Amino acid sequence: MKKILKFSLIIVVLLSAIKSNASSVDFSLAVKNKQGKVVSFAVSEVSKIKLSVYDDSNALVNVERITAHGLVSRTYDLEALPDGDYFLEAETSLKISRYTISVSGKSAKLCPVAISEIYKPVFQSKNGITFVSIDNRGKHVVSIAVLNTDGEIVHESLSLDQNIVKYFDFESKVKEEYTFVIKYSGAVFYNTIISR
Repeated sequence: MKKILKFSLIIVVLLSAIKSNASSVDFSLAVKNKQGKVVSFAVSEVSKIKLSVYDDSNALVNVERITAHGLVSRTYDLEALPDGDYFLEAETSLKISRYTISVSGKSAKLCPVAISEIYKPVFQSKNGITFVSIDNRGKHVVSIAVLNTDGEIVHESLSLDQNIVKYFDFESKVKEEYTFVIKYSGAVFYNTIISR
């Protein structure tokens, strides 16, 4: 009975955290029009963000890590880049959003609508139980693997659900590291926990 009560309490805390994460705005991007091969934009409502620019073959062209509160404005001069499509990737602790930049002739244009958004898995551990929550809005195949310290797979599953919530009970396990490897939407996420 005590274990069921503890489990119920943890579920309530986890679902509350998930709901608050889902309802809060992670960041917003506003495009500013400029002349020439320049893109300007402002990112608001974020404290830490990684901005990366990739070419159409997914090679990294530029990367910048920003820690700030409030509004952050950036202007990228793309004069040295050949015509073609590029991608601005904005990554925060909650999600990865990708935007298209079109460079043509003497102009560049940043599309303000994200072409993809991947929400990162949310992990929460308490009293030997680890919860994993995944906002899988695109209903992609989600692969979850848990590996022990020796690299052996102790759990493996696939899911197509939109909202995935799984719990893993490590309470009775010997003190050991477990690494979660979660794959979906072309991204791979890792998280390591230590059982008590």
